[in-house]
Parts: sequence; structure tokens; C-alpha cells
Amino acid sequence: VGFFAQEPHDLVFWRNYWSNITRPAFMDERYSDRYFLDWVTPRVDLELQRRTKLSVAPKFSIIVPLYRTPHGYFDEMVESVLGQSYENFELVLVNASPEDVGLCRRVEYWHRRDSRIKTVNLEQNYGITENTNEGIRVATGDFLCFLDHDDTLTLDALFCYAKALEEYPETDMFYSDEDHVER
Repeated sequence: VGFFAQEPHDLVFWRNYWSNITRPAFMDERYSDRYFLDWVTPRVDLELQRRTKLSVAPKFSIIVPLYRTPHGYFDEMVESVLGQSYENFELVLVNASPEDVGLCRRVEYWHRRDSRIKTVNLEQNYGITENTNEGIRVATGDFLCFLDHDDTLTLDALFCYAKALEEYPETDMFYSDEDHVER
């Protein structure tokens, strides 16, 4: 009891296995494929999360400063927020590109499509900090979340935060790292 013998061929297997699953993404040419196969939450789990009633229901204010945002990235970001399995949030879009008529139209389109989207239209770009502060001023959530205009959220990101808050109600701040995935 308490003793384990490892055969040499098993040791080689486990070393290779460990090396493969801990290889840095920039060294792994299959990383993006593995991300979508292994780490994206399955749709059935997302649906279960949507139906889960948590004992807490914090509102998350997701603040996104926009400046010369490529339209494709913008739409992908908005879709990743609206697709969240946890739905008590507001998306605050702070547009500092009044000259970009196409972006202004995209912001207005999404604003009309979902009542959880708030917009702040600035007359000019004041820089990312001041633009973000303008979004903070109109946010009404229990937690402020900051998202770049070309980022996306995993579809269960807010659920994970709310679930963690249910387990640890004294939580004041969450931190999430980022990943770079090519499609």
C-alpha cells in the first residue's frame, strides 16, 4: 500500500503525454484545433447552464471601448457576449469613432437588437482609459468587466463567474487570462 512501480515504457508514455498537454501554445501547431475540440464548452452543457438557477444573480457590466474597430471583429465580440449561458449582463459599447459610419451603424444595429446593450457615443477618441471611464459612468452592474473591441468571451465565461460567486460570496474581483486562437 502506498508504493507504485513504474515500468520504463510507461514512464516514456507519461513523459510524452505530459509534454504534449503542457506545450506552450506558440510551439503547438495543433493548438487552435485542440482548443475547439477539447476546451470549448459543449452546447448541451451551455443549455444546462442556461437552465440552472443560482442562489445569486449578479449583474455583469461588460465595458468595451471601440476605436476604429474592424467590423468583423466587432460583430464576433458582440455575438460572444450575447451568446453567454448566463444572461444577467449589460454590454456597454463606448464608440470613439464617430467618423466610421459603418461602425456607428453596426453599434446601432446591435443596440436595437438587444435591450441589454447600452451605447455611449463620443465626439472623439479620448484614449482607451478615458473612453473606458465613460463606459463605467453608465454601467449599472454589480461587477465591471473589461473587454477589448477585438476579443471574444467563451460562452460560459459569465456563468463561471456567477457560479464562483455562489460558492464564494465574499468575492470582490475576478481575473481571467486570455488565449490566442486562430480560426
